[in-house]
Amino acid sequence: MKARKCIKCDNSTHQEDGVCVICRLGIKQVYSDLIDLLKKDKNFNFRRLKIAKIG
Repeated sequence: MKARKCIKCDNSTHQEDGVCVICRLGIKQVYSDLIDLLKKDKNFNFRRLKIAKIG
């Protein structure tokens, strides 16, 4: 089975229609929407999130 490139994000995929699972489920869009919502929230502390990721 030959790998193809996704027509939306250029990742390799084995799907017949040429759209990878990440694009099909909309994971990238959900992630960017979540980041936008967190940036609008005045009470959310990005510095604490970055420290939690590192530690």
